[in-house]
Amino acid sequence: MQLASHRGRSGGVRGQKFVRSAPTLVMTVTFEIEAEGYKGNCARPPMNRTKKVSEGVRAAQVRQLFVAQHPDPAKRTSTTVLIFYRWLERRRPELLPEGKHADPFQHLKSDLGGLFEG
Repeated sequence: MQLASHRGRSGGVRGQKFVRSAPTLVMTVTFEIEAEGYKGNCARPPMNRTKKVSEGVRAAQVRQLFVAQHPDPAKRTSTTVLIFYRWLERRRPELLPEGKHADPFQHLKSDLGGLFEG
């Protein structure tokens, strides 16, 4: 903080003291992560798959996220399920079912059964 003397240019009294504040800095912090082939900037790193959640908990989280992203039931279609699947692949891959022979998209459609038309 600096004290400066007012020189009367803005109609004040000569010799009056005022406080001049420092300029405000705004800083955005991002960080890069590298985990299991993922590299990028994000607000939070993806969860590790080392902690296994039960199938019921995983399906409940998937359903909750789908409804949060698509709150209007009339607009939930097979296309929105595909869009949601791509979002899960990028943002929350730990919520996609794992398995050698399983089709994760079909599994997701069965997890979301009754929440969309189509």
